Amino acid sequence: MIDFALPPEPAALGTPDEAAHLASYQAQGGRPPGPAWEHAMVVNLFRLVAILQGNAAAADARATGERARRIADAGCRLAQQFG
Repeated sequence: MIDFALPPEPAALGTPDEAAHLASYQAQGGRPPGPAWEHAMVVNLFRLVAILQGNAAAADARATGERARRIADAGCRLAQQFG
């Protein structure tokens, strides 16, 4: 059984970190991502929150809700930071 209490590090899953994503984007597109990247980061954080909230019937609903709240707070901070 998989323990979802603490997610594995992205590198352990073979997922590139943010710097690697940005480098790949620039290499393939020939230009830096600019404000579109910032917008995508914020939108996807809130998308993840919506997905987590859809799991309200799960046995660990309270913990999932707390995780969703922390992610939403991070999305709000990023939105304010990016303007």
